[in-house]
Amino acid sequence: YLHDALVEYGFIPEFVNRLSAVVPFSPLGVGELMKIAARPGGVISDYNQILEPQGLSIALNPCAIKRVAELCLDTGTMARGIRLIIGSLVERVLFDSPSEAVTFGVRDVNAAAETMLQEETSSRLSA
Repeated sequence: YLHDALVEYGFIPEFVNRLSAVVPFSPLGVGELMKIAARPGGVISDYNQILEPQGLSIALNPCAIKRVAELCLDTGTMARGIRLIIGSLVERVLFDSPSEAVTFGVRDVNAAAETMLQEETSSRLSA
């Protein structure tokens, strides 16, 4: 069944036959996306390592992490969207250049998402 579904999706049979195992996954939910966003060694930790030499660090409160997950689910960007949204928040930190730790809330996440949507819309219009 899965072989036929992959061929119907557009993969050529010769490619599908070379796959030793195909594991279907179910879509991620808000809870799983929150775990991905908040996990140790994840996106936030990566950015904190980059910011550490400048004496900066970031954190997201639990409501902000939930909002990031909801935005990623709503836009269909899923786990990849987490890095985009948090990266947008980090850009704001670097632009404002505070001298300490910054904790982001839901308003910050919403503002970052809106900025990203505006940039995407303007780039589509100019293309």
